[in-house]
Parts: sequence; structure tokens; C-alpha cells
Amino acid sequence: MYSLTGITLLWICFVRFADASCLDGWLKHGGTCYHFSSTQMDWSGAKVMCEAMTGQLVEIDTTDENYYLGQHVKSTGRSYWIALTDITEEGIWMWMNSHTKPSFYTWEPNEPNNGGNENCVDMHPNGLWNDAPCHVIHYFICEKPDETEIVGK
Repeated sequence: MYSLTGITLLWICFVRFADASCLDGWLKHGGTCYHFSSTQMDWSGAKVMCEAMTGQLVEIDTTDENYYLGQHVKSTGRSYWIALTDITEEGIWMWMNSHTKPSFYTWEPNEPNNGGNENCVDMHPNGLWNDAPCHVIHYFICEKPDETEIVGK
């Protein structure tokens, strides 16, 4: 017969294993793993680096995801590139990977303003979005699916 302590330890091990399904250096939220870079690159370099890590520059699909990412960004005090751009057509903001328009925006006040040819988007340390020149050096957020998630769960 199992003791309450044994069952509790088994449950803790299961929960720890379930939460540790993303690779080292990646954080899990929902069915996605996120990597907040510790190096800085321009926007296109960030996109390429995420792809080299078998992920992509983050596309923010929901307000919950935006809140989660914003809280982490706030804790670092850094700006991070995201995959939003109007590089194809000025003023038409699209996610670079899926080629879709965002379902919502969380712009800084008076943004986007295209001041100085600003075609790429970063998330500021306050969690709000800003258009910036793509050649500026920032940290970046990559994402990829948590491959241990069961489809249809």
C-alpha cells in the first residue's frame, strides 16, 4: 500500500517532469517553449538565429501570450525583437513567419510612428510594442512548440 508521502513525491516528480519538457534555456508556457536571448542582434539576424535553434522569432497570437512574454520582458528591463514587420508594405503590419495580420496590437502610445524608417517591432521593457529600424541591435524571443504536448489534449 502506498503512503501519502510516497504518492505526494510521485506527483511532484511527475509535475517537475511535465514542466521540464522544454530544452535548457527555454521556458514553457502553454504548449510553447520560449527562448529569451542573452545576446543581441539586428532583426534579421534574430530571425535567422531562432531558425538555427529550430524555432522562429516569436509571433504573439493571444493576449495571454502577450501578457506572459511582457512579464518576462519587464523582469529583464530589456527590449526584445518579435516577428512583426511592415517591411513588405508600409503601414501593413504582418507576422513574418505566418504572413498573417495580428489579431490585436499593444503599441506604446504614439506608436507605430515610422520615425526613421522603422519597419520591425520590438517589445519594450514595459511589455508594449514599438516600431524600430530593423538594423538596431536588440535581444530577441524565439518560440517553438513543446513537442511533448499531446495533440488534441
